Amino acid sequence: MSGEVEPEAEEVYEGEEIRLSIMIGGEAGTGIVSAGEILARAFAKCTLHVSAYSEVPSLIRGGHNTFQICVSTHKVHSIWRSLDFLISLDRLSIDLNALYVSEDGAIVYDSDTVEVDDKEIGHTILGREDLRMLPVPLKTIAGEHGKADLMRNTVALGVAIALADYKCEVLEEVLAEHFKAKGEKIINMNIESARAGYEYVKEHYPDTHILGLEGARCGLPHMVMAGNQAIALGALKAGMTFYSGYPMTPASPLLHWFVTLEEEFGIVAKQTEDEISAIMMAIGASSAGARAMTGTSGGGFCLMTEALGLSGEAEIPLVVMLGQRPGPATGLATRTEQADLLFAINASQGEFPRAVLTPGDITEAFELSFLAFNLADRYQIPVIIMGDRILNEGVHCTTSFDMSKLEVDRGKLLSGDQVEPFMDDGQFMRYNITDDGVSPRVIYGEPGVVQTNSGNEHNEFGDTYEGRRNRRAMMGKRMRKMKALTRDVPGPKLYGPRDAEVTLVGWGSTKMPAREALGMLAKEGHTSVSYLHFPSVWPMDAVRAGNILRKRRRLVGVETNYSGQFCDLLASKTGVLIEDRILKFDGRPMSPNYIIRLLKGVMDW
Repeated sequence: MSGEVEPEAEEVYEGEEIRLSIMIGGEAGTGIVSAGEILARAFAKCTLHVSAYSEVPSLIRGGHNTFQICVSTHKVHSIWRSLDFLISLDRLSIDLNALYVSEDGAIVYDSDTVEVDDKEIGHTILGREDLRMLPVPLKTIAGEHGKADLMRNTVALGVAIALADYKCEVLEEVLAEHFKAKGEKIINMNIESARAGYEYVKEHYPDTHILGLEGARCGLPHMVMAGNQAIALGALKAGMTFYSGYPMTPASPLLHWFVTLEEEFGIVAKQTEDEISAIMMAIGASSAGARAMTGTSGGGFCLMTEALGLSGEAEIPLVVMLGQRPGPATGLATRTEQADLLFAINASQGEFPRAVLTPGDITEAFELSFLAFNLADRYQIPVIIMGDRILNEGVHCTTSFDMSKLEVDRGKLLSGDQVEPFMDDGQFMRYNITDDGVSPRVIYGEPGVVQTNSGNEHNEFGDTYEGRRNRRAMMGKRMRKMKALTRDVPGPKLYGPRDAEVTLVGWGSTKMPAREALGMLAKEGHTSVSYLHFPSVWPMDAVRAGNILRKRRRLVGVETNYSGQFCDLLASKTGVLIEDRILKFDGRPMSPNYIIRLLKGVMDW
């Protein structure tokens, strides 16, 4: 097996890059997240690149919310840990985030509701003289154009657009689109509130523009969406017709989105009473011929594991989206982590084939969601798509998805005259032993066909049978799928120079901050850094992966978990031990700044 992997092509942009980082913070319930999403869409409307992420506490009510948006004229892979300006609707936003405001940055605060001593913040707390404090009476302005408590966040959007020296007309267009279902009155109230915030900054702080984004464009059309939406689009493109789930962060938006699309796409989206019902309904729909999917987080997946084994034993295709969050138990319900990797690979009792796909960005979320359904049908196995909150609920940019090579593959799904060779005395040989381990199947209701799916060990007809030879034959048949499946899952991708001094190694959403870190390091003169990304982790071509790893000069693992689970998996499968590891397990997203800081310590730069 080759130890070479060709570097992926990088985007090329003309002109100097303009970058901007904004955070809006305030008490939960004041519309922080919705305001942030509107602002992200406004920046993207003129083809600027955006990456955004919201921080919300694991509370039913109350707490403190933030929404950070990173904008650039060049490709943005993830948010970074610095702020050009912070817009604070409460004092807590300042206390928690003032530290991250960059040199010559600014803090905007609602002077109607937030008591701030400018010198206290700038000098006493941070020891800085460059920090600018910009009071804006957000509540008063909102009250003049609508409801003061509800419209402060909209006024703040106008403030943000003014400080970025961006077009207020673009924001107004997005506000009109966002509120179109609520009528002209609500639309006009929001537009007037945003415009008032914009004009206040232009009048009172005419020289306080962080960066001039007016007219800035990257020239490439793209979409702004969350990872859950990309996964949903991939599923719909693959022909999914049934989705079942029980609400659990960060998988809940999948269910919410599919419910709104039932009539348009002719699908069934079912909220079940629990996760056991969700996976069993998906298995039932799949056994009846539908392309079916369920989604959950780690706690819900715990409940699904027995039924996952049923999918493996009965060889019923199934797609599961596992959106990770910190555990154990409820853990940090609204935070992010990558600690379910080994669990997903080994979930349920016994041994059976499965695939575990680990998309690292929006494009991969779409493409691997589509692939998951083909793999599930082709090999009649459960396929797990692993995300986490930063991928599933983070907002990211992508160009239009390339669908030219996406072809639906239902595998050995027979009908009509194709069925006859597998019939014996009127009964279908559902588990016919084949060279590749994949048996033909039919949809229930096929004329003249009786078939049995079984979660017990069974013979070729699906009848329960415990004979030793039969057990060896059936286990061998199922496990033979692994050989071709290993070839069909996507292999590692390399970003950056092939002969780099150091190669970061990761999977899933760490791809985004790692790629952002490569660009930031290059600007500092550290150009000999690459990133090796694994878009799937199981099954693994251990020989090829080992050869690729051994070709690298120095390896550093990057994961958001405590122990470095993927590094341990690589060691167990390839014999290559990655000793240097950049790990994060506080529930907050991995940032390029964090990667750079720890990498410099490893490399002694």
